[in-house]
Amino acid sequence: MNTKILTCKVAGVTFEGRQEYLAKLCLSDPCQIVPEPENPYDPNALAVHIAHEGEVFHVGFIPRQLAAEIAPHLEGEKVMAKILEITGGFETRDGGRASLGLLIRVEIPA
Repeated sequence: MNTKILTCKVAGVTFEGRQEYLAKLCLSDPCQIVPEPENPYDPNALAVHIAHEGEVFHVGFIPRQLAAEIAPHLEGEKVMAKILEITGGFETRDGGRASLGLLIRVEIPA
């Protein structure tokens, strides 16, 4: 089977307490892309779930435009991904903290 490898930033990481989840993660934690065809905002929504120390966290979504391209290829099936980098979290000039972000690699059927 042919596959396509995509690298993308995870969207929505600043909502619903997800920054707290991101702060706990390790690069070696298992990551899974989960189709959400019943999502009321986007029928192509692809959630990003990460397992860490016995818990599974919903940390965000594949960006909408990219999800629209790849969701049909997944045929409703979950697919594994790899965490490449946890970004941000540094101290800003005003003494605050920059939001954490997540860069992942996904291999999908072509």
